[in-house]
Amino acid sequence: MTDDAYKDCVLVITEGIAGMWHYHLSEAHRKTRSLCGARTMHTAMPLQDWNVPFGEHFPKRPTWCEKCDVAARQQIRRPDEEEPSGDDERSQTAETLA
Repeated sequence: MTDDAYKDCVLVITEGIAGMWHYHLSEAHRKTRSLCGARTMHTAMPLQDWNVPFGEHFPKRPTWCEKCDVAARQQIRRPDEEEPSGDDERSQTAETLA
């Protein structure tokens, strides 16, 4: 993939239509399908909030699609990049996806 192709690869957080507070990642131009293929709908949640826990005052904990997380890492990783070491995986995901 060229550098321009990576710049065009914009991801957004979307919410699954099957339940409340189950989040996926979708390409910005295709918000009704997630990277894992699930049907989704728009949410205003910024990408930097991917995998960040909600506050204690929320009645339900959000869930984050693991298949979308893996697909996003594969989609945005350049072929010449090495796999992350994995010490702090959540912060690496946030940095990579931001």
